[in-house]
Amino acid sequence: MPEPVTVIVSDEMGYQYFLWQPDMGGKELVRWWQSLEELPHPPHHAVALLDMLSFPGWIHRIYPVDSQNRRWEAGFAPGETPARFLIERNGSWAEFRTPDGAWYLHTHMPYDSFLEEPEGGIRYLHKGYIPWEEYSRE
Repeated sequence: MPEPVTVIVSDEMGYQYFLWQPDMGGKELVRWWQSLEELPHPPHHAVALLDMLSFPGWIHRIYPVDSQNRRWEAGFAPGETPARFLIERNGSWAEFRTPDGAWYLHTHMPYDSFLEEPEGGIRYLHKGYIPWEEYSRE
């Protein structure tokens, strides 16, 4: 069985980040993502959190921090993964860094959501991807 991957998920609708361990290898993760007809959430981030939590495997909300350990609530540019996060475990906070070899998943609109291999590798689109030109005409 392939080694399971770790994914940093950026949900732009809610400016939220998640640490996701999908219990899949990279090839299986790509197949899962490319099979999605629709995005993993409707355009309302309160519902998005519930839908994110239904992802296969283990997923937990994380919080990016700046160099002075302050939680940073603003979003990052798509593809820009913060290096440091805080995660809550059993009522206390712990810092962790983006793991080496982590994948990146950006969810937002049908025209700009993607799954990306580690270190800026190949970007994969979901089955329901709509190019901006087409989306903006709707």
